[in-house]
Amino acid sequence: MGIIRNKMVIIHHYNKDVITEMRNDAIEHFQKAVEEDVGRQYDVSTQMVSPILESYINGEYSFVIMGECSKLGWETADIFERWRQKYINKWNENEETYKLLEVDFGEEYPCKIEEYN
Repeated sequence: MGIIRNKMVIIHHYNKDVITEMRNDAIEHFQKAVEEDVGRQYDVSTQMVSPILESYINGEYSFVIMGECSKLGWETADIFERWRQKYINKWNENEETYKLLEVDFGEEYPCKIEEYN
């Protein structure tokens, strides 16, 4: 049957212009992943990539890229893993990036958080 794992990416930055660029790139990037997977209608900008949230104090910003929530070993999981790693690697190598976290949780084994930058 398979093990369901949810992999989310959390992006945090103190510069609104940079995080806006990162969010726009995420929308474009993950829309391509959806199209590669099944080509069905799915609006990444409203259903997968959250709006940018502003902190209560100090003007810091975050947004989340929702995982596809498929099962390990499924073609969908493989496609999104590849696209997720491309996105993370791109921004991890960019000196403008402040904080990237990948959160992996679901069935069978404990939650894992991978920090980049």
